[in-house]
Amino acid sequence: MGSKDNKDNLREKAEKILDNQFILSKEKSLNDDELIHELRVHQIELEIQNEELRES
Repeated sequence: MGSKDNKDNLREKAEKILDNQFILSKEKSLNDDELIHELRVHQIELEIQNEELRES
């Protein structure tokens, strides 16, 4: 699996986890919601990568 495939796979996993954990607040603006979403997805990607590194 290439680096891009792995990154895409991590992104997909992170998106699924985030979809299950995070409900966007109706009170926030769209720009704030997008920023929070992107930061949370990135955080989950890093957590997945860390776990994979621990397991290897």
